[in-house]
This record gives sequence, structure tokens and C-alpha cells, in this order.
Amino acid sequence: PAKDTKEKDDPAKYLVPPGNKIASKPKFSRRETLAAAALTDNPSLAKAFVNRVWAMLIGRGIVHPVEEMSSEYPPSHPELLDWLARDFEQSGHDIKKLIRDIVLSEVYQLDSKPSSTTRPESSVFAVALEKPLHAEVLFRSLLVATSRWPSTAETKVVVNAFRKLLLTQFPDLFPREYNASIQQAMFLSNNPIVHDLLHPSGDAQGLNLPSLLLNMTGQAERISMSFDAIFGRPPTHDEAAMFEGYLAKRDDRLAKGIQQMLWAMVCSPEFLMNH
Repeated sequence: PAKDTKEKDDPAKYLVPPGNKIASKPKFSRRETLAAAALTDNPSLAKAFVNRVWAMLIGRGIVHPVEEMSSEYPPSHPELLDWLARDFEQSGHDIKKLIRDIVLSEVYQLDSKPSSTTRPESSVFAVALEKPLHAEVLFRSLLVATSRWPSTAETKVVVNAFRKLLLTQFPDLFPREYNASIQQAMFLSNNPIVHDLLHPSGDAQGLNLPSLLLNMTGQAERISMSFDAIFGRPPTHDEAAMFEGYLAKRDDRLAKGIQQMLWAMVCSPEFLMNH
């Protein structure tokens, strides 16, 4: 076409011409051409992708950090990386198959507690790596643990704002190294929405966890339910005794005592880390 004029749309340029409620398909697509160029005879792309998926699921990449795919950062297990990349290519870049293969592997199912007194290096993948919950998972875990999933338009707005705040404070999927920051601790201590999640309340959808605990009559039952909701396990003898003593001293202000107990639990490494 001439300068400053737009080329006319010709049905002959399409395998499927534009039509009502029908997705058109051009004979030449820049997007498909770019994808073909990236995928054809390019093993680095497959290696980079499987390394990122491995890091997301296991907690550390075969190449670490994941964005440093270079000779300066060689893979810890080059044969494994080559095999995963080759299998990924041969499967037609089937992401579901890749994830299924990794989560069914022995490495993914390892215990995080070493069998010996000496903890092996994380790069050998001899034990499961403890990794921090990234912001999206932490957000959902807090809502599920406290039984405060939003049920109205108003609460959805507030909770979505809380989600955005978490995304600014807590780690992304691939941090080089993770160290809990003062800002994160202050956020969990001072954010009003965190306090609201742990405050007894209820609506048409039912009572939240603090309200359910407050309505119970026995301290042992309160503590058992708290551990089950937040940690997914029963308390140990020492943990139960500690919290029973703590709540007994706050019998005249039980709601506040329950809130503080739950706050201590959701701020603990056991809740904030994926084991």
C-alpha cells in the first residue's frame, strides 16, 4: 500500500476469513512465525522452561538462580536437565505431563527432615526444600485457615486490596535467596485486615474460626481445632500445655487471647513455609 494508507483486508489472505462469531485465521501469522522460530532447533528454551517449573515445584532450580542459564552457573544435574528438556520437546511441549512427571518423582515426595544429623546441600535435592509460601498462596491460606472467604461485594473489595498488599511484601516465585524481612513482620503485626481476619465475626455464610473457638467451652478443644485449621495437625503435648496456660491467664478477656494465639500461629515459620 501507499504511504499513510492501510492495506485492504482481502479474504484471500485467510485460511479462515473473518465472519460473524467465527475466529479468523490468516495464512501468515506473525505470532505463529515467532513461536515456530523460538521452538524449532532451540533446546535452550526447553531447558529454561523445565528448569523454572522444577524450581517452582521443588524450591530450587537445577540451574540456580533460574534466570542465569549460562556457563557461569552450570546445572547441578546436567543429565537430568537434558532429559527433562528432551522429553518436554518430544511431548509437544506438554506442560501438564511435565508437571505430572515432576510431582510423581522421588525428589518431589522426599521428607524435609534429613535422615542424618547433617543437612545435605540444597543443590543435591536429597531432602525436600523448605520454601516460603509466595504471596498468592499465603493470601488464600490465611482466608481458608480463618474461615473468612469473602461472601459479599464489600468484603471482596477489602480482601482484594489485602491481596495486593501481600503481593508487595512477600516473595515472588523465584527469589534467589529468601530471608524474612522486617517489613514482612511489621505487615503481619500491624495490618488491620490481618487483625480483622483473626477477630471473632460471622455472617450468613457462618462463623469464622475465632468465633467458633470462642463458642467452645474447653481449652483443649479450642487448641486442637486451632492446630487442625492452621497447621493441619494436632498439637504436641508441650504445645497444648503452653497454649492452655496462656488462655487460662486470659480467661477474663478470652476473645483477645484467642486472637493473639491465632496470630502467633499464622506468623510462625510452620505456617509461612511450605514443608
